[in-house]
Amino acid sequence: GETRCERFQLWLEKDKEMAIYPCRNEAGQHVRVQGPDGDHSGRHWLLDGRDEQIPAGTVYRIVFEWSTRAKKVSWAPVKESLAELPRLIGGRGVEHRYSVVGSWASWAP
Repeated sequence: GETRCERFQLWLEKDKEMAIYPCRNEAGQHVRVQGPDGDHSGRHWLLDGRDEQIPAGTVYRIVFEWSTRAKKVSWAPVKESLAELPRLIGGRGVEHRYSVVGSWASWAP
């Protein structure tokens, strides 16, 4: 985003009572993942590009993995050649909304 900082949680089927969130607020990638449930108040991941001097507007790929052993959230700047991506997401202000799709919802948002 414009501030080089984004906070987020994951919600299954757009339901805030089915949130997936970190065990503490403003968490990085290497913390325990909790949920899905409604006990997420005040706990978000913080994707912060300020320390590494990541340019404003950098696009990240966020990956959520849920195995039999654990849940994991990770992210990294997109490095592939996605020439049209900035045009598609640019100019929409600071409010961001995302959908997560997966097999648990028949790949529908």
